This record gives sequence, C-alpha cells and structure tokens, in this order.
Amino acid sequence: MSKYGNLTGTQLEGFPDEVIDKMLERQVEQGNPRDIEVFKKYNAANREEGGFDWSKTEEWRHDRLIWNYTINCKYFVPFFELYPKKSLDNTVIEVLTEEHGKKVIEWWRKQGIYTNVYVGSCCKKNISTDRYYGVINGHFGNYFLSDVKVNNAKIITLPEEKALPCYMMCWDTDELEAEKRLVIYYNKQLVYQFITLCETSVERYLKGGTNCFFKVFKHAKEIEEPENKMDAAITEICKELDNVVNQLKSLNK
Repeated sequence: MSKYGNLTGTQLEGFPDEVIDKMLERQVEQGNPRDIEVFKKYNAANREEGGFDWSKTEEWRHDRLIWNYTINCKYFVPFFELYPKKSLDNTVIEVLTEEHGKKVIEWWRKQGIYTNVYVGSCCKKNISTDRYYGVINGHFGNYFLSDVKVNNAKIITLPEEKALPCYMMCWDTDELEAEKRLVIYYNKQLVYQFITLCETSVERYLKGGTNCFFKVFKHAKEIEEPENKMDAAITEICKELDNVVNQLKSLNK
C-alpha cells in the first residue's frame, strides 16, 4: 500500500514508493515544483512537461537504461541494485502452503525485489525446513530457520494477512501524523480501507458503554509489540459494523 495513496488506474500503479520518491526528487532538482499528479498522468514526463529529463540525472550516468527499465518497463531490479531497499533487508516470510508461497513471491516482487526463479514451493505443509522467503544480507532466497536466527532476521506475515482486530499505526496523507488505533475492519476496495476505534472507545465498549467513536483511515502499518491480543468481547464490535461499512461503500461509489 503506497504512502501516496491509491494509485490504481494512474500511470504510477505498481510503482514502489522509493521509485516515486526519487522521481519527485529529480523533478524538483530540475526546476519543477514537486507534483506527483504530473507522473500520475504521464510517468515519463520530461522537464518541459513538468517532470524531469532522464539524461540529466545521476541514474543516467550510472546506467543509461535505468529509467527506461524503471518507468517504461516497470522492471525495478536495476533501480534497487543502485538504491537497495534497506527497510526490507533481513526480513523473511514463512510460507505455509504452495498457494501461499505464490502470494509471498508476488508480494516481494511488488516491493521491487528480484526474486529470480523462486516460486514459493517450499512450505510448512510440505514439511520444508527452508521455507522462509525473503532478503538476508541483501540477497533474496528461501532460508532455513537457523539462517534467520543467526542473522537476526525479522519474520513478518503478508500485510493483508494481519489478523483483526489488532492495534496498528493509521494515517491518511502524512505518516508522521499516524495514530495508534484498533483496526477492526479492512477492505481494500474502499478508499478509506481501515475502520478503527481509539483505545478509550475500546475501554468504553468493554465496560458496557455504547458511545463508541469509529474513525476511518486510508493507510495503516503493523506495530511491533510482543503481544497484540485483544479481549474476545471486541469481536462483538465487528458484528456492529455492517451499517458503517455499507455507508462507506456508498460514499466511494
């Protein structure tokens, strides 16, 4: 999920945030105002069109084809070889089934990681011990748990598999303004995909109160906590969301 919001249907659909960041940086360097709308309409916009000239960038000096690969072909490997995605280094996902493995590989590809010929067939269901797919020390592969532990790698789940309800950091346009909220419903078809409660509303509900304030957000990310377990009573809140969800859907038609 991009920090730039919903890019579906634009010419930036499928572009990693790091690539967009660099495009906007080059746009400003060449005298144009920072404006993502330019690239949403035409991702290869040159300087005169409000974007930037590829031949006048540092990337061009490194590899004259890098922007062609990145923008025209949506092939991000050369870009991330030049600008490694440090936030995902030493991070793996345990593959549970072969079908799950396909989703894991696809997720890594969407992050701009070169997955080579991996298909995610090593999985827990098949009792494969090398079922941890991800990046360790800058290299993508499927690793044994011993490799994960030795390198102190982080084991994550696919973002869309996060069990709800759970606490997450939520925001609309600026991640710096993210709030800790209890996410109780998620629907990627909506513009405001996450329906949440604040901690005081959760406490009020558990004490029998009925005035619980729901708030919706466009973006959310996991909170690293040793325990993220919710009281079973919170599940009842989810049952009361049908009307709220229907209203949101009607607003986004």
